[in-house]
Amino acid sequence: MNKQQILTFLLILGLAATFSSCDKDKLSKCENGKCENTLHPNSKLEVIEDTIIQDINIVSGTQLVFKHQFEQNEKANISDDEFWDWIYFEIDPSLDKFSYVDAELSQINALYEYSCFCFGPFHFRIVRGSISGTKNGDSWDVTVDVEIDRDEGFIVSKAFSNVYE
Repeated sequence: MNKQQILTFLLILGLAATFSSCDKDKLSKCENGKCENTLHPNSKLEVIEDTIIQDINIVSGTQLVFKHQFEQNEKANISDDEFWDWIYFEIDPSLDKFSYVDAELSQINALYEYSCFCFGPFHFRIVRGSISGTKNGDSWDVTVDVEIDRDEGFIVSKAFSNVYE
């Protein structure tokens, strides 16, 4: 092998190692769109509401806030089909493991928000399902399986297992 062939081989080997080390499992858990899972330490969820929830903000506080964001893939020939949704919840940062079911979800301020070219309301409390997690070093393995009664009987089901870092 000449010097050029060796350099090409090393470049291909390096690229193969880089792409094979990606967490493909994490990427495949978000079908039909893009997902982002983020942790917000030293934070809390601020819920602005009167008769309905108006807005959800992550502000400075003493909790560990989890945020899951989903952005649906756009369809090329359809206008105004954009859709995003978010799931938020917060826990005591001293926990190493948690599991909340149905009415217990209020203890972690479990919330759902969506945005689209459509009419609202767009923010809801999650009161059915389960959210659990286990700390793994600096990250969390979290499983969410919930139903949101979004609009007078229109039920949205969200189920996923992801790593939050």
